[in-house]
Amino acid sequence: MYYNILVARPFNQVFTYDSDDQTLEVGQIVIVPFGKVMEVGMIMQVDVSKPDYTIKKIETVINGIQLNEINIKFLKYANVICDKDYSRNRNLIFDYFKKYEVDFVGRFGRWAYLWSDDCFLLGKLTAEKIYKNSD
Repeated sequence: MYYNILVARPFNQVFTYDSDDQTLEVGQIVIVPFGKVMEVGMIMQVDVSKPDYTIKKIETVINGIQLNEINIKFLKYANVICDKDYSRNRNLIFDYFKKYEVDFVGRFGRWAYLWSDDCFLLGKLTAEKIYKNSD
């Protein structure tokens, strides 16, 4: 079966991949080959038509993570706008989602100016936490 997958980079396009051995659902997170690297992706459409070019196979399905509702918008220009209540509002959001064990990672997820290595470390720690809790 063929799937349209939104990959992490470039993040504004979907690409078609194949999975012979399993049936997947919209919202599932997968690892797919993209160029010379592996990228994280999310299934956007299932059972799509095979395009006229060579299709790569989904490498890994991340079990236990599936988004129930997809609402993605691509904006040409977007930035977080800070006001005097920025810190208080950010903490309200973090505290609310903590009870659901949602981790915010990266520059935009943490709503903080982070260097690339900080973002990578936060992603790594979150992945390790998910892997540890999947047993």
